[in-house]
Amino acid sequence: MTGLIIILTVILLGIIIVQISRVRALAAKIRGEELVEQQSNDRSATWMLIFLVGFLIYCIVSALYYKNVMLGYG
Repeated sequence: MTGLIIILTVILLGIIIVQISRVRALAAKIRGEELVEQQSNDRSATWMLIFLVGFLIYCIVSALYYKNVMLGYG
């Protein structure tokens, strides 16, 4: 009998945790946090892409500038 009560308690605690996570997700949606988070992610992605392109251009230019030194002809 005690084992049954322990199992039911664990199951009910699991259900409570799932319900709390659902309520938190709905509350965040109502407050509009998802929109703000999406805008922040978009802004970060844009800046990371700009950095990536700039770094690639820098690598190509520096490789062309130092090609004789890197190849041992300098």
